[in-house]
Amino acid sequence: MPAVESELSAPLTVDRLWLTQGKGPPARPLMQGDIFEKISSELGGTVMIVSHPCSMRTGSKLRPRLTVVKIESIKSPSNDSEWQQGYYDYVPLSGLSHSSLGRGYPVANFRLISSVETESLVTEKRIAVLSYEGILLLQQRLAHHLTRAIIDLPTLAKVSEAVFIEVDLQEEWVERATMGLYPSDLGEAVKNAETRFQGLLDEQDRRLRGMLGDDQTRPTATREIRRLIATGAPSR
Repeated sequence: MPAVESELSAPLTVDRLWLTQGKGPPARPLMQGDIFEKISSELGGTVMIVSHPCSMRTGSKLRPRLTVVKIESIKSPSNDSEWQQGYYDYVPLSGLSHSSLGRGYPVANFRLISSVETESLVTEKRIAVLSYEGILLLQQRLAHHLTRAIIDLPTLAKVSEAVFIEVDLQEEWVERATMGLYPSDLGEAVKNAETRFQGLLDEQDRRLRGMLGDDQTRPTATREIRRLIATGAPSR
């Protein structure tokens, strides 16, 4: 069973919270915690994906709409204890800097939630990507916002391990497939490479997908996929 904590985890430092700020690598798949600017929705402005990675797809295809929350600025609490024992509607996003946010402490606001068309979440509008540790913090606070239960980060990390590895492998696959292309040619090439990668996982009655989902066989599947990447399979 998940371990239940007495208080939420403290906000992460900037270097632990973010994988990257800025547009980030085009090969990086859409992921929970990605932040986008200028998204047309009832929320307007800047939003963060909060859909769980497993719910973002139907089979190997992304769902047509994803759940997002609004990014805004608030008056900052005076210390970490206030974040751990209150401010339950927010995810603290230390160090996020963007012209749309104005002054104050940047947060994701769970009360301002909506869905947007997946096609609108293009890499050109992505302005920040959470680290995996940052995603776990997001998941912990989202679960608490909905249930008031506090699940410890190691438990969340354990159940998310297979998803995180799949995301890394897809990024590596797409990077190899699009190596050397001009930026103007990347859009369609990235989509095609993503489709081929997801098709690979589904071959032979979803053999590799099943292996990635199993703690015992995950390392073998990971080595097999990385061997294919090394031999140039993504570009064939």
